[in-house]
Amino acid sequence: MRRIIVTGGTSGIGLGVVERLLKTTDDNVISVSKNIDKIEAVRNKLNKYHSRIEFYSVDVTDEDAVSEFAKTIGEKYGAIDGLVNSAGIIAPGGIEECSISAWKNVLSCNVDGMFIMTKALLPLLKQSKEPASIVNISSVNSIRCGSSIAYSTSKAATDMFTKGLALELAKYQIRANSVNPGVVISELQKSAGICKSEDEYQAFIERMTACHPLGRVGVPDDIAGAVLFLLSKDAKWITGAILSVDGGRAI
Repeated sequence: MRRIIVTGGTSGIGLGVVERLLKTTDDNVISVSKNIDKIEAVRNKLNKYHSRIEFYSVDVTDEDAVSEFAKTIGEKYGAIDGLVNSAGIIAPGGIEECSISAWKNVLSCNVDGMFIMTKALLPLLKQSKEPASIVNISSVNSIRCGSSIAYSTSKAATDMFTKGLALELAKYQIRANSVNPGVVISELQKSAGICKSEDEYQAFIERMTACHPLGRVGVPDDIAGAVLFLLSKDAKWITGAILSVDGGRAI
């Protein structure tokens, strides 16, 4: 059985990946989130899988906390087989609206956090008995700029980080790929204040539905399927890929 770490694993796409892993594989899952309340809610929701899932409260931007987390996992297991970097935030607006602090927060979580977590866990990925896999959750906005300049910039950086990892880690047979979703139903827009009410959110979803050629926005499980494929042996000759899972939004 493999051991897979998922950051941002208590909401949105990250939770979708966690649930798909538990329901369709025999993998053991380590879910990482800094939100203790969400951890407890998801722990209760997934209680039937309690023997295969662990939760850790870690801020991916905190180098010391991530280092301690990696040390704990290393001492407990010695190796991990996969890492899904799904932790991410968004801030509304272009350069005129987006504050410098909001810009820094988005880049810190979406880019720095991904780098910090991957760097800390790399020694454990290298110890995997089978070639390990890293999957970074990016966005269609990495190639098609959305309304958030900070978020779009962070996701463009994610894709280049993925390509850099793929080249550097190939000598260890570690693969690295990005999954680039279109708009997915989640708490992301609400938590950022982009949609301030349920009515605003539903109007946003209706607008975005029209922007996706397949006629709907995504759900977390749409993305989870692609992530599980890239984690699997079926993708053993895929690395450095930027996989659009977006209902045609990037076309």
